[in-house]
Amino acid sequence: MFTLSLKASGVIARILASLHTKHDWIEAGKLVFDYDIGFFPFTGDPPAAEEVKLPDSVSKEGILLPSVSGFR
Repeated sequence: MFTLSLKASGVIARILASLHTKHDWIEAGKLVFDYDIGFFPFTGDPPAAEEVKLPDSVSKEGILLPSVSGFR
């Protein structure tokens, strides 16, 4: 579930209140959907499979075991 803080919801409300025309909404959409996403290249060697610690919810064979969120 996604929740916003009161501060964030107030900022969003002010932004939404400033969008009056179709052009305003299109420009806002461009900011959201056309924004460049930066990724940092991985520069090291990946760890060997034996070195990766699997969570307790995965068996030694790599099978995801049934679990209930919040319980172990």
